[in-house]
Amino acid sequence: MTVDTLTVKKDEDYFSLKYSYQLQNDNSNLEEQFIIPDKKFSLNVNLHINGTKLHTTDYGSLVEAIGHSFVECRYWKHIDMNTSLFIRGDKTTSFSLDLECNVSTPIINDLLDMKYAFPNSINLLSSIDLDFHFNTFQPKLQLADIVDALNYSLGSLFINLEFKFPFVFSFYGRKLFKTNYNWLFRNLDEMLCSSPANLPSVIHNKNEAFLQSMKNIQLKALAEYNTLSIMKECDMSGSKLDACKKYRSRFLDSGLPPTPNLSIKAMVFDLQLFDLKYIESHLNIESIT
Repeated sequence: MTVDTLTVKKDEDYFSLKYSYQLQNDNSNLEEQFIIPDKKFSLNVNLHINGTKLHTTDYGSLVEAIGHSFVECRYWKHIDMNTSLFIRGDKTTSFSLDLECNVSTPIINDLLDMKYAFPNSINLLSSIDLDFHFNTFQPKLQLADIVDALNYSLGSLFINLEFKFPFVFSFYGRKLFKTNYNWLFRNLDEMLCSSPANLPSVIHNKNEAFLQSMKNIQLKALAEYNTLSIMKECDMSGSKLDACKKYRSRFLDSGLPPTPNLSIKAMVFDLQLFDLKYIESHLNIESIT
């Protein structure tokens, strides 16, 4: 499935972003599925500037600098993903990120057992392909403009993907999943065993009960535990905004681990995906002619 997610004109610059994704089981009814990352999945990025595709053969320094900036940004750590950069020499992609989820991978066997029992309930995200195009009529191509466009485009995309894959790209949705998964798995057996067996509304299958609970949590993530909803709450509540600012000051900026049992909605994360100074330091230039 391919979608034109964004096309923007800024002064003399035009940029756009397209994406496609691959699921293990092709099923258009995503709302009925509980989607998690595969054990390892890829984010494949193609960069095009003024109609020219950037690849390592002809633009190695620039591709490597942008790729390394992307793979080392704090966003991946904040959503609990391990990343590694892979740059091919065959011009098929500008670069790829291999991602490993620290939330779902440790419990993947449990989830696969549930998928075996209910094949249409759980799906795995295998890969996402991104095509970024930047075009300008300016006589001199500014690296800062490209980096700004990349941050705007991909940041907007990841916020959008929170509503399609909340347990893959949503900082808040993934926190909600991780917290509730541990509680459910510890307590579900006891809850089911203590329920009267003659009540027809009681679900006696643990996998079915778990999946239903996860779907409810997914609905909660889509409605409340996502970046846009948290931003709206901060706009409407001074105390909520103060809590988020305090979290940034105490934990995000300092690098200290968050306090246990801290409210998920009081947390914040960094969505700067590309750092201009980092890229310039690896290129030692300020613009590309």
